[in-house]
Amino acid sequence: MTHLLITAFLFFQTINPAGKTVETRFNLPVGYQRVSVVKDSFGAYLRDFPLKEDKSKVYFYNGQEKTNAQQVAVLNIDRGTQDLQQCADAVMRLRSEYLYAKKQFADISFKTFGGIAMTYDKYKSGYRITNKGFVKAKSADNSKAGFRKYQDMVFNYANTYTLEREMKTVKNLADLQIGDVFIVSNPKSYGHAMIVMDVAENPKTKDKIFLLAQSYMPAQDIHIVKNPKGGAWYSLKDLDSQLYTPEWTFPLTSLHRF
Repeated sequence: MTHLLITAFLFFQTINPAGKTVETRFNLPVGYQRVSVVKDSFGAYLRDFPLKEDKSKVYFYNGQEKTNAQQVAVLNIDRGTQDLQQCADAVMRLRSEYLYAKKQFADISFKTFGGIAMTYDKYKSGYRITNKGFVKAKSADNSKAGFRKYQDMVFNYANTYTLEREMKTVKNLADLQIGDVFIVSNPKSYGHAMIVMDVAENPKTKDKIFLLAQSYMPAQDIHIVKNPKGGAWYSLKDLDSQLYTPEWTFPLTSLHRF
């Protein structure tokens, strides 16, 4: 009973139901300050990401509710109507949406399992991926709808294994930043990926706390997950040899960065 009361108190303290973005939805514990981020950076983009109404549910691509979801917030972005936007795909979705908003089209590129770079510049020029690489197959399409189709193509041909190999390992957890990704993969089995949506720090203790978002299998709404220990914020000082989340346990060596 005491544990339940503490958990309920943590949620009450953490959530601002009226907040429309990650920053305005999640209050900070006493003594913590949000880390500064560069204007128009990926970190600023994620911190300002719009959220659905408080207490929104998580749904699969087919419209069915995920009844065992451990969400504290749901990102206001479509989940698609196919079983495509899973864990690594959610990370690639957020990264590519940021670059698209910045009009950095040449930087939007993810590799296939075979190492072929799926560049958005090629796609919008009418090229489509085959087992031999890109071939000219369609007329040029610069529309936002075309960009969304490009993302589904990426989700078809990329996964945790390919994404992990495109990212840099963050060797020191104390360097954790917004936009970093906890990711583990296995070419012969499943892996998982979760992205850091916000970070705050206690200037006295130097402890960092952070929020984690994910999609999962089957494809579903991207959502910020609860900390199994209570509340929404995860703390570096509370980590021992692993990071425990509602649906996956990560080694502390699994932090990566674009």
